[in-house]
Amino acid sequence: MKIKNESIVIRNGKKKIELTNLILDAYLNQFADSQISTAKAVLTKNRKFLNYCLLKFDTPLTDYDETSRIPNEQFSICLMDGANVNQVGNEKKVTIQYDYVFNVSSSLWDYENKDSGMNLSQFYNKKITAIGFNVWWTPTIQDEFEPVCAILDVSDYNIYLQENQEFSITRKDVIETDIEFYSPSDKIKYPVHIAPKNIENLYLPPLAMWKYWDDVAYPILYSIGFSNEKDKILEEHIIANDEMYCRADTNKLYINNVNILESVPRIFLPHFLSFTPQRSAYKYIVLKYKIYQQLFDNSGEDITSTMVDSGYYYHCIMPITEYGKKSIVISYERRN
Repeated sequence: MKIKNESIVIRNGKKKIELTNLILDAYLNQFADSQISTAKAVLTKNRKFLNYCLLKFDTPLTDYDETSRIPNEQFSICLMDGANVNQVGNEKKVTIQYDYVFNVSSSLWDYENKDSGMNLSQFYNKKITAIGFNVWWTPTIQDEFEPVCAILDVSDYNIYLQENQEFSITRKDVIETDIEFYSPSDKIKYPVHIAPKNIENLYLPPLAMWKYWDDVAYPILYSIGFSNEKDKILEEHIIANDEMYCRADTNKLYINNVNILESVPRIFLPHFLSFTPQRSAYKYIVLKYKIYQQLFDNSGEDITSTMVDSGYYYHCIMPITEYGKKSIVISYERRN
C-alpha cells in the first residue's frame, strides 16, 4: 500500500495556498496494526482517520523528520469539531478529503492553558507556523500519547488568524494498491483496510433500545488461503487474532509460520514476492478480510461492547508465479 498526501489547501481570507505535508511513520504504522485483530482495530491509536487539525503559533517546529513522534502539545490549539469528510473508493484506490473550518463558533482545545473553552477570537493576529493532523486530540497523559500523524511547516507563508477572515484547511489523501480485489457484496466496493474511515455502518438488524451499533465497521485479516479462483478459498488457514502467526511491527505486516522453508527480507505491497503453498497447482494466494461491527449495550450500570461478525467479507488476491515456501511481509509506505 502507498499513501500520498495529494494536497493541503489553506484558505486565509483572500489568500489561497496549496502545499503538501509530511506523513509521519506513526501514521503508516496504524494501517499495519489496525487489521491484526478486533482488539487492535478499535484502539484510539489505530483509528487512521485524521479527524483533528492542530495549529502552532509564533515559533516553528524544529528538529523533526518522518520518524519523529510528536505529541499534540507541541502545537497551540486543536479544532475539536472534527472534519467534514468525503471518502470514495474502488478496487485500486481510496480517496479521502477532509475539510477543517475554523470560525468563532469552533470548539477549540488550548494546549498551553489546558482549556477547552477558548474562542477563536482569542488567537487573532497570531502567526501560524505549523499545521498538524491526528486521529486524537489529547495531550500526553502519564507518558502516553497519540503521536501526530502528519505535519506541515508554514512558517514562511505569513498566515495569520484575523477577524472577519475565513480560515479553513482542506486535506486530500490518496491510498493506492495494485493487489486484486474481490467482494461478493456491492456494499464493499474497495479494500476497506486501506481506507482511513474504514466503512460506514452496514445497517445490521435493528436492536432493542438499549443496544446500538458503532457508526463504522472494522476490517480484520481473518485468514490466508490458496485457490485457483478469485472468489473462493480451497485451502484456508485461520489467522485472525493470532499474533504469533500474524503481527505488525512498525509499518510492516508479517504473516508467519505458513510452512516456511526460507525467510524473505521484505516485500512491498503491491509488489509481492512469490509464495507457493504445499500444492503447486494453486494459482492464487488469497487474503480474506472479514468486516466486524461493534455492538454497544447500555442496559447495565456500565456500557459494554462486543465485536460482531457482520457476515460481509472481501478477498485480496496475489498470483503465484514462483514455487517454494516463503513468508509474507507487507509494507505500508508513503508515496511522494
